[in-house]
Amino acid sequence: MVAARTPRVHQRIEWIAPIRLIVGDEIIVAETRNASAGGLLVATTAPIRFGTELDVVLQLPGQPTETTTRVVVRWTQPGMLGVQFVGLRAIELRALHQLLRRGSR
Repeated sequence: MVAARTPRVHQRIEWIAPIRLIVGDEIIVAETRNASAGGLLVATTAPIRFGTELDVVLQLPGQPTETTTRVVVRWTQPGMLGVQFVGLRAIELRALHQLLRRGSR
């Protein structure tokens, strides 16, 4: 039996940007592939397990500096992982929503 796919809760847009993943003391250079208000699709060859909580350092468009936010890995496949935002602050959420509005045009 195949599980039915649930529709996405958040609109997703293509957004390719360099990021850093901080897992414990390790810093991993990676790249986003798309973004939503709920999380990111990340391209990386690092073996990060489902359920891992980590920090993502990224530069949101319109923000003067990089920001670090907490995420949790929700799924993995070779070369990719999906992360869900855990601790976005209001200013980061606003910048993300602006990015999503621009991307949906």
